[in-house]
Amino acid sequence: MSKGKIQYQSKDKSYKVKTVNKKKILRKGTVLKLLIIPCLLILLLSLLLLNSSIEIKGKSANVGYNEIGDVDYKVYLKDNNYYDSKYLDSGMQYVASLISSVNTKFNYEVHSEKNLDYKYTYNIVGDLVIYDINDSSKILYTKQYNLLDSKTENLSSNNIVINEDLDIDYDEYNNYVNSYKRDYGISAGSKLIVTMNINVNGSNNKIQKKLNHKNKLQIEIPLSEQTLNINIASDKINNKERLFTLTGPVITNKFIFVIGLLLLIISLISLIISIWKFTAYKKENIYIITLNKFLRDYDRLIVNATDSISEKKFERVIPVSSFTELVDAAENNRTSIIFFEAIAGEKSFFLVINDKTLYKYRLTKAYLEGNPDAEELKDTKGKK
Repeated sequence: MSKGKIQYQSKDKSYKVKTVNKKKILRKGTVLKLLIIPCLLILLLSLLLLNSSIEIKGKSANVGYNEIGDVDYKVYLKDNNYYDSKYLDSGMQYVASLISSVNTKFNYEVHSEKNLDYKYTYNIVGDLVIYDINDSSKILYTKQYNLLDSKTENLSSNNIVINEDLDIDYDEYNNYVNSYKRDYGISAGSKLIVTMNINVNGSNNKIQKKLNHKNKLQIEIPLSEQTLNINIASDKINNKERLFTLTGPVITNKFIFVIGLLLLIISLISLIISIWKFTAYKKENIYIITLNKFLRDYDRLIVNATDSISEKKFERVIPVSSFTELVDAAENNRTSIIFFEAIAGEKSFFLVINDKTLYKYRLTKAYLEGNPDAEELKDTKGKK
């Protein structure tokens, strides 16, 4: 029974006739359900296009490196009757008049796990400083000497090694300071500060963070003293770090990206509208959908009745709360379920008869819509 007419009473007590075409309603549901499929396919296509136009660069890319640096020296001696060695090692006290030169050795290295594109520059300068003997912060005179011209190197490697030996003519600077003090008749402190300046830049096109360091290796040689203690003024360099990058999307094809983005927006809007319409359809036609499910799933048990069955001839009438219980009753009694639709599109009865007992399940649109107390509509024959 797919098509019928019902009449219901409006607020003004007049009766209107409503036609219910179940097949048409079910076809509409199928169409709405099928509309979701192309929306999903377009959504999938848009995601594929976006994925093909975006590249994730630098994902988990990182490089560890170790940076070391130090300065050392040896003090070479003039010919004398006391020391057999030509030089003395660092860390001693020295007689100034025996010093011929001070050999300074600067060492700086970078060792990385992978090749980096390095650019590094370094030079060595000497700063002669004459200061108040009672307060070294009060500078009387300074003069800078270029001891090693700036050198720049570019290379792609996993190692940088800089070794520079520099001989400092102690007498040259010592005599200069003595001459200054003698000319002006002052007593002052003095020293020569020898500094290697190192600037290093390292990069890799797969890594966002770059190596960018500025370092100094420094030694101080006292001047114009009878005995002296040479001071290594800079700390040793010993750094371990990792260069890394944050994972980030890069658009490699703007045209495909725009097409994919437009399809994504269209598919999402269409999908939302389709789901909304299908949800509204299910809510509006919940009775017909539920009834059709029962008739389809239990077709082997259900027989259609053309008219209602009077309950008066049965000794017991048992209302059944769920359709599955009615199915159990039919299977236990090895009988069929009798189906009768009292009001097309609104109310149906499913019955199981066992001798003088009637099992009855009522399916109503009002109850399925969550309104079990709704006034039942009258069918065209005026039956409830």
